[in-house]
Amino acid sequence: MEGSALPRDGRIPAFDIGELVCHRRLGVRGVVVDVQPPLPPLEADTDVAPRYEVLLHNTARILVVGEDVLEPDLTCLPIVSPLVRVFFHAFRQGRYVLTGAVN
Repeated sequence: MEGSALPRDGRIPAFDIGELVCHRRLGVRGVVVDVQPPLPPLEADTDVAPRYEVLLHNTARILVVGEDVLEPDLTCLPIVSPLVRVFFHAFRQGRYVLTGAVN
């Protein structure tokens, strides 16, 4: 993964920074700008999953969401947001490339 650590529980996140996603419940598109380790579970049987900071399409908003509400955005279309250039320097083959990343 570019620029983020694995979650504390060792679970590999389903989405990478720069990947396009869609919020299942809200129906909004976005791009992952950060992957956060999961919070400690409140109960022993609680599923522990990474959280994602997602820059939303057509806004300057970042939403923090759990993995369970995200799915891949298969449109492969760029996100329109004034903040895209803060995080990324290029859009290639349906995903964003981090600012400062090699390649």
